[in-house]
Amino acid sequence: MTYYDVLGVPVTATQGEIKAAYIAQIKFFHPDVFTGPPEVAKVKSAQLNEAYSVLSSPEKRRIYDKTIPNFTAWTSAKANDETTAAPEAPDEKADCQPPPPRYSHDQEQRQKERLYRSSKATLINVLVISAVLILVLCISAGVSRFSPQPSATESQPLPQVLPGSGKILDSVFYRYDAPLTIETRGDGYYLVKLKDKYSHRDVCSVFVYGGRSVNIDVDFGCYELYYAHGDTWYGEEFLFGSDTKYYKADDDFLFEEYGDYVYGWTVELYLQDGGNLAVSTIDGSEF
Repeated sequence: MTYYDVLGVPVTATQGEIKAAYIAQIKFFHPDVFTGPPEVAKVKSAQLNEAYSVLSSPEKRRIYDKTIPNFTAWTSAKANDETTAAPEAPDEKADCQPPPPRYSHDQEQRQKERLYRSSKATLINVLVISAVLILVLCISAGVSRFSPQPSATESQPLPQVLPGSGKILDSVFYRYDAPLTIETRGDGYYLVKLKDKYSHRDVCSVFVYGGRSVNIDVDFGCYELYYAHGDTWYGEEFLFGSDTKYYKADDDFLFEEYGDYVYGWTVELYLQDGGNLAVSTIDGSEF
């Protein structure tokens, strides 16, 4: 296990990410606040302090990196993953702008009519005005009839073929160090996503059928868990359509190696007595 594994950061982490990871973990494992066995807190705090003392110094870190087997291959693989998998950063200014107006499907042809009446109007004048009015109405009706109308189905996504349960739709993992088991109940389908705790980037997403469980392996690190649920799959862009429900686990998930043991997680995505996983409903834009 490398110092990067101890802090739960990739080998390409910035100094700021290393510092943030150290602070977050030392607050959790410090002997004065850790609720688990005291010996675990003592050993873990020592590991964190040792790792941070090296990685926080650019010169010490450079020397240490040369001692890591396959360090060059790791950094190259990670760089390629980030190049191919990282989404483009959204324009911050664009987020502040109101959404563009949508094309209305219920266009109405309105025509304001003004009739000027004169006490001296003759029968011929009335007939002329009526004829002009009828002609205008006929032209408007013709335009409305032959104008192309947007199809009601154009904006509706079509159901897609379901991925297999346990199918990994996206992943940047390359070491696969620790196990993750996901268990579900009931109907519908789940798209479970892991995000890096510190960069908040997507690192893995897996499709799970309701009532089934799947087992995958992930890299050592600290992650946030999100999931979407629905009944009809419309693909990775639309997920489960307008009926998609989005959730985020309140706790983080730390996958690490401690001595001769590798610590993974089993996540049960259903309500139960004595359950200890709290989740919050989120907006689709946060998923």
